[in-house]
Amino acid sequence: APTLRRMAEMAAHIGAQTTADALVDALLNEACAISGAGHALLAIHEPFHGRLITAGSVGYDNPGTGSEI
Repeated sequence: APTLRRMAEMAAHIGAQTTADALVDALLNEACAISGAGHALLAIHEPFHGRLITAGSVGYDNPGTGSEI
């Protein structure tokens, strides 16, 4: 389990990002670092069409940003 110090460092790193792309990348990279996972993606619910849209991913050969489920 990550320490409180590590969680604070992660939050500071994510919070220091100045663009949406950098924020998503930092969030996904930090999630992988803490969990030990090699892959992660961020899907955002788009309620009008009832779909999930990939906002970013890490660890995949083809990032798939913008793909819909």
